[in-house]
Amino acid sequence: VRLDRLARVPMPLGGALALFAAGAALLWLATGRIAAAPVQAATLLAVFTAADIGWNNGPTTSSALPTAHYEAMEPATKNDTIAFLKANVVNDDTRRDRIELAGLGFHWPNVSMTHRLENTLGYNPVRLGHYSRATGAEDHIGLPDQRKWSPLMPSYRSHLADMLGLRFIAAGAPLETFDKAAPKDAFRLVARTKEAYIYENPAALPRVLFATEARRADFEAIITTGRWPDFDPRQTVLIDGPRDSKPSRLPGAARIVSYTNTEVVVDVASLEGGFLVLNDIWHPWWQAEVQTFLPSTDPRVAWSSPRRRVQIHRANVLFRAVEVPAGGHRVIFTFRPLDGVRRQLAPKR
Repeated sequence: VRLDRLARVPMPLGGALALFAAGAALLWLATGRIAAAPVQAATLLAVFTAADIGWNNGPTTSSALPTAHYEAMEPATKNDTIAFLKANVVNDDTRRDRIELAGLGFHWPNVSMTHRLENTLGYNPVRLGHYSRATGAEDHIGLPDQRKWSPLMPSYRSHLADMLGLRFIAAGAPLETFDKAAPKDAFRLVARTKEAYIYENPAALPRVLFATEARRADFEAIITTGRWPDFDPRQTVLIDGPRDSKPSRLPGAARIVSYTNTEVVVDVASLEGGFLVLNDIWHPWWQAEVQTFLPSTDPRVAWSSPRRRVQIHRANVLFRAVEVPAGGHRVIFTFRPLDGVRRQLAPKR
């Protein structure tokens, strides 16, 4: 009833009841013959069981289909939707655009993995709890109406979508049919392929930003109510720290040097210091270290100062921020799960 699927219930429910009735009848028949003809009784039950499994676990709309059905997952696919996204997603020294594949079919949430496209959702039963609550993420969105929203992300037209860097939405239906909260014409239809309507979010933010001030915020209240403080994420970062920072007057700059699954390196330069904001998901097993720029004619020693460990603040509900002083600095984010577990299990002092 909740999913408006009531009209589809009678046929599968009737089939299930018929199979249960047939199974009960065969068990009754086999019980009477098990002593006199055990092989016959066992064969009867085995044949019925095989037929039941073959029918109910046979090819469906989500499995055992021809390989051509999954062609979009091939690394060398010629699929128009994938070709458009790969050609237009920007990955440079400040941007790493994210996409969302919504309602394109049962297997499409997996497609971004083989093409190295950063998807905001996709299949993932082990999502972080605060990410699921903030974005409304559930198991998958094989159908457009399976895209669930949250107070903090009631639409693709939201602060959270912008901070995620969600640049392109490839949807299996016109956006207005399932994103009913979005203002009309909020997103431009940039392509129409065989399976997708592709929309662009021009407000998607870069992956790295330099904020000149930090303000304390109650992230639990923001997730629950969906109400953000009045702030510009290009200038201000919300953190879970103990106090607000003194705002700087002059902006700084940040650029991505390298980016892998377990290490992200960012160079930062500013005259008065501030906060490097990395719009990747915060997790306590990430650690950050900072090196200070040492002017030198030899590029090999420019970053030879010792690394020093710094705190990663949970920022803007989901993301990461590191406070950096004035000058030039290199910030190295490293994912260290074993060390993270060790620290979590260590006795509190």
